[in-house]
Parts: sequence; structure tokens; C-alpha cells
Amino acid sequence: MKMKKFILIMLVALAGCEQHHDNDNDHENENGMEHKVLTLPDVFSYAGKKPVLGNNEMLETVIAFNEKLSSKDSDMGHLLADSVTLHLSDGLNTTISSDSLQAMIGEYFTEYENIDITINAAIPVVYEDISHVWVYSWIHEKLESKDGTTESFYLHEDFRLENGKIREVFTFKRLAGN
Repeated sequence: MKMKKFILIMLVALAGCEQHHDNDNDHENENGMEHKVLTLPDVFSYAGKKPVLGNNEMLETVIAFNEKLSSKDSDMGHLLADSVTLHLSDGLNTTISSDSLQAMIGEYFTEYENIDITINAAIPVVYEDISHVWVYSWIHEKLESKDGTTESFYLHEDFRLENGKIREVFTFKRLAGN
């Protein structure tokens, strides 16, 4: 009798542990390649429901943008869409032309002797259900002003790309220790 109970408990336990393949989380793109839906560390407020891993070209655009900022080079029109929507950590929400954004960034550069940007992590993501392409990045930024004082920040920045160019940016910033 004890053996039958033991076998019954084991069968129930094994049945409960059986893993089922969820076909809703896997799909093929237009090239016939299988994509796994990503599980992101946060729930983002964007409308897309099934993010998949993007490609390195998307990362390269964001890396090039940050390299331009670090070298205080505002000539970045080739990286920007004709207009860019900004959602900055200080509450500014605006849409600005590429030329105006480059001029604004150039003015920003005059305040600092050095700008050091380190990308700690970044992931390219595509929401195929709404055709949005994003790069989520986690950045450390150290700013040295003309008078020699420094400030350090940790940033989480989300870049939406359209046709390979930056179209929208969300910035979340917190003070870091110097």
C-alpha cells in the first residue's frame, strides 16, 4: 500500500513538473528565422507586447551618438531623424528638428571641459507587433565643468530608432558618487 501511494505521489509530482512549449512566445520573422520573445527586466510603458532581440546596427547607432557626446562633437545629423522627440529626466518633453538639436547639444558642450560617457549595458529590442525599434541603455556620465568641478550620473536611456536613425529618446537620471 505504501509503495502504491509513493508511486502515485511521484506520478503527480512529475506531471506537475512537466514543461509545456508555449508556441505563443516563439515565432518566425519574414526571413523564416525563429525569434524568441524576450523577457525584459522591467515592464516598459510602450505599446509593444512581444519584444525580440534586435541587431547590432541599432547598438552601433546609439554607441556612435554617445561617442559624439563624449568627444564634444555635435555633428551628428547622420545619426538623427529629421526630428527627434525628447523626454528628459528634468521633465522636458519636446519634439525638435535635427538641426536645432545639434545646435542645442553644441551649446551644452560649452559648459563642460570634459564629458566622459561609459555605456555599462545596452540591448537592442524590436517590437514587431508595432514595428518599433529600440535600444535600451544603462550609462555612467561624468561631467567636468570649466571651473573644474565634476558631477557623475547614472542614466537609463531608451532610444527609438526609425530607418536606422534616432527618432525618440527617454532619459532617466540619478546622481552618482564622484
